[in-house]
Amino acid sequence: MLQPISEQQGNRSSSGYWRETMKCKLCWRVTIAVFLTILAVEILILFFSARKFEQDKLDELAANGQATITALVELSPVEPSAKDLQIAGQRLSRLEFLRGASIYRNNGDLIAQFGEPTALEWKGGLPLLPQHYVEKNRFEIFWQSPSITSPFSAVLRLDSSAIPGKVQSFIFRVTGLVLLITLCTTLAAMLVLSRSVLNPLLRLRQQLLREKGRLLEPEAHLIATTRSDELGDVTEAINDLLRRLATGVNELKDRENALQRAHENLEEKVQDRTRKLTRLAQDLRREMSRRQQAQLEFEQASQFSEDNPNPVLRVSKEGELLYANQASDLILKHWQINIGDQLPSPWRAMTGDVFDSGKSSQFELSLDHQTYELTFYPANGKAYVHLFGLDISRGKDAEQRLRHLAYHDALTGLPNRSLFLDRLNQDLTRNRTGRTTAVLLVDLDHFKDINDALGHLTGNMLLQQVAERLQGCLTTTDTLARIGGDEFGIIQANPLDANDAATFAQKLLETLSRPLHIDGHDHHINASIGISVFPGDADQAEQLLLNAEMAMYRAKKQRGDYRFFVGEMQDNVQRYKTLERDIRLAIDNDQFELYYQPKLNLKQNQVLGLEALVRWNHPVHGFLSPAEFIPVAEQSKLIIPMGEQLLQKACRQIALWSKQGLPPRKVAVNLSAVQFSHSDLPSLIKKVLWESAIAPECLELEITESVAMEGADNAVRTFNELAAIGVSLAIDDFGTGYSSLAYLRDFPVHRVKIDKAFVDDLGTDLNQGAIAQAVTMMSHSFGMEVTAEGVESTAQLNYLKKLGCDEIQGYYFSKPLPAEQVTAFLKEH
Repeated sequence: MLQPISEQQGNRSSSGYWRETMKCKLCWRVTIAVFLTILAVEILILFFSARKFEQDKLDELAANGQATITALVELSPVEPSAKDLQIAGQRLSRLEFLRGASIYRNNGDLIAQFGEPTALEWKGGLPLLPQHYVEKNRFEIFWQSPSITSPFSAVLRLDSSAIPGKVQSFIFRVTGLVLLITLCTTLAAMLVLSRSVLNPLLRLRQQLLREKGRLLEPEAHLIATTRSDELGDVTEAINDLLRRLATGVNELKDRENALQRAHENLEEKVQDRTRKLTRLAQDLRREMSRRQQAQLEFEQASQFSEDNPNPVLRVSKEGELLYANQASDLILKHWQINIGDQLPSPWRAMTGDVFDSGKSSQFELSLDHQTYELTFYPANGKAYVHLFGLDISRGKDAEQRLRHLAYHDALTGLPNRSLFLDRLNQDLTRNRTGRTTAVLLVDLDHFKDINDALGHLTGNMLLQQVAERLQGCLTTTDTLARIGGDEFGIIQANPLDANDAATFAQKLLETLSRPLHIDGHDHHINASIGISVFPGDADQAEQLLLNAEMAMYRAKKQRGDYRFFVGEMQDNVQRYKTLERDIRLAIDNDQFELYYQPKLNLKQNQVLGLEALVRWNHPVHGFLSPAEFIPVAEQSKLIIPMGEQLLQKACRQIALWSKQGLPPRKVAVNLSAVQFSHSDLPSLIKKVLWESAIAPECLELEITESVAMEGADNAVRTFNELAAIGVSLAIDDFGTGYSSLAYLRDFPVHRVKIDKAFVDDLGTDLNQGAIAQAVTMMSHSFGMEVTAEGVESTAQLNYLKKLGCDEIQGYYFSKPLPAEQVTAFLKEH
């Protein structure tokens, strides 16, 4: 139990008391606060005392000097004689801190001077009143008798440099005294506070810390005290808190006891409920086992029924057939047994294994037209095995159909590319001993035009007839497959030589050249064939097919012909692959640049437009002609990301020229066939225009005549979508292909560009001039402007002006320039 404070005071030694006091943070804070407060007050008193001491010393100097001069005046009521001055000098020399003195007549004349001259001299006039003037360490006294008839005046200079030293000495003495008084006062205050307040609080804190771990019965730890001050109030508040805590502890004990009793009751109930649930679970398991057994017996009984459409047999563990339903007749005929006979040896062994292991097993039994899945199922506690059959013939047929679809073309029924390569590999494996194999790749010419013009249904019927005709040209050892689209592959097994393969290819071409009859109409179609031969051209199936494909592409340049693979084609393929890889890297590294060729408007005689032309400074080969890399980019479809990148550059350059304050000029960008046929072209144009923040009228898209006429109906739809965006459209290389004036009239085209081939001989070739004139007149009649390309001479320029050509473009006016040079060019034009 805690002891009252009054009882503990006699139990503690003085050394322990001071040791505990020194550890008390509150004691230190109070001591420091008292010390600093007293010290601050005494420093202020010291400051003002030092100022008063210094002023008293100055006043003392002034009083001594004035008294000396007054004595001199009293000694000599008239102008002093030499003796008077000598007596005055002796008296003045005894004056402390004297530096010098000057005596003047009333008119300002100097009578006598001692020591240093004064800094200020009196020049007569108004009488000088007693005053003093301090400059550095000099103290000057100006004095004149208050009488108007005073015979003379005097000025004294005294040395005050010793005064700061006296003041400093005074400060040191007083400071020591102040510190002593402050320390004593602090100790006294600390003693009083510690005795009356801090020490009782400290003992109270220590007692609470000792008892905090044992406050399980708060009422036993009430603190006894007889104090009537604030500390007594604190003690009483603590006692009140202890009483409330005791009440709470008692309530918690009661609740804990109640919870313990409830927990024990709940535990008994849980154990009782668990025992009941365990018994119930055991009953349920027994019931489920009984029902499962009943269900199994029911299923077995139903399966043994004669009405079951599936085979059901019962076989002893030795393999003797004990029972078979009517649906098992086909199986029994296949095994050639009856009731009471032994199963064939393999099946008899399976029956013994199932019986011994107690586990069911499944097997397939294939008959002439049916396939059964047989399940051997052990009968529990019986010396026989049940044999259940399931007819899976339909599933097998479906599996066969799926396998056929996986390796055959759905349209023609021919083997597809996968099966073709598999059979080619098998043929190459058989021919390793020196026999040859020829691979022919047949590609239909202009098949896309038939699809676009007549529709896919007609195109599919045409492909089926082509497959039938090709199949009719084969021998029993040859293989025909549809590789993809309008391409067919043929494996000619063991041709005699290259002439034999060439004769076979010519036979195929002649067969396909005959008209095809579809829906009462005749259709003519040609093919191009590429041939590669094993083992001379390659010894792998994939490579043979690839070589045949390269030869086929060479044949398509002539159309309706065949070509054998040669090594040069492989080199071209390698160059193609290398260039394709470099183009891909150039796109990723932004290596393609745009040069701009200005176009001169002949009517306004100024530059109103430019054409953006792609340039590629290859890191190894230097500048490459677009004719070298554009076809590769188109064939590999890389022209799509390249074209988008170049289109973005052109639009950003248009925006930059606009920011530089240049008048707007229309920039033409060329589109390839692949780009134009891309379904997202209008969306791409909108996106690029929005990102570059330029008006659609600033952009012109150029499409070659051949691209526009290929699939003209689709081209018209694409042209209309682009025109709806607001961009201008131009037909490039006009006159070099086959044009339909009806389609040209329907195109929303703004400009027609005469190809350079018709401009070269203007003025010298009448036919070329007639073509240029016809194109100009026709275009103007359709409301289109005409631009002539490749103008390089004055004669060509003058001729075009006579024809009424709207715009020229060529080296005569300007070659293609990089963007920086074009900026300067536009500022001059």
